[in-house]
Amino acid sequence: MSQFSGWHTYWIKQQVEKEYKLSGKSIVETVDDLMFKQELDEWLKLTSEINPDPESEISRKHKQLIKNIFNHLWLTDYFGEAEASLISIISSSGKFRWHEISIFVSAITLSLLEHGSPKKSLN
Repeated sequence: MSQFSGWHTYWIKQQVEKEYKLSGKSIVETVDDLMFKQELDEWLKLTSEINPDPESEISRKHKQLIKNIFNHLWLTDYFGEAEASLISIISSSGKFRWHEISIFVSAITLSLLEHGSPKKSLN
């Protein structure tokens, strides 16, 4: 489908899978296997103060982190330990704003529409 459908979704999924293969990982088993784990850790270490300048380096990195998390939650067919841990970190950290959490819920909803699974439901 990614080669012939013309759907942007399949192209994005193919790119994400290609990045993981280049990093030497075929599947994500734990949250430490996530390609954006370092960026997530850096964001969680920052103070609760968010830089209001949308052109700052921190702001750009944060936007990319949000995009990476969204794509991962959206394009993962079957949720495992890594996704459960990621969702737990997001919900318990207090570092993400309400609208960012809404974006992640939307990613999970889209993923559920593609591949329904009880593990994808939020507890």
